[in-house]
Amino acid sequence: MLSFLHLAFHLMVQTATAELPSVDVPRFQIEELPNGLTLLVARHTEQPVVFFSLLVRAGALDEPEEMKGLASIVADMLQEGTEKYDSSALARALDELGGSIGVSAGRETTVLSGQTLSRNADRALELLAEMALRPTFPNSSLRRVKQQNKTMLRASYV
Repeated sequence: MLSFLHLAFHLMVQTATAELPSVDVPRFQIEELPNGLTLLVARHTEQPVVFFSLLVRAGALDEPEEMKGLASIVADMLQEGTEKYDSSALARALDELGGSIGVSAGRETTVLSGQTLSRNADRALELLAEMALRPTFPNSSLRRVKQQNKTMLRASYV
């Protein structure tokens, strides 16, 4: 048993000290927008795809004690409809662009992120803005989203 552990440790040390391949990390362009948002852009020209994320400085740590889970529910509800689109229309619009947008809440931030074909980037970002700035939080979806969150919470403690 000891020789196996010795061999495993030796392999780990060898792997950790092996020369790593070089990675070309793109340079980020940073721009402060008039609305106070900071825009970071890294260009990749290898594929005709755009990846984007909007980070909002609000998450689980900002929840009032009596409203634990609120950040997660809000994140889920951002996908349930806007002033212009109900959830089905929003999903169809993203599908037509060959893209997707997801929302998740963490401890310190809520993140809206997605991807689309480069030629559809402007339209996808319009949908992202619609989700972030004009959500409707429909009551019919709220009940379902709360129940889903409760179920996931219970499952994570089993």
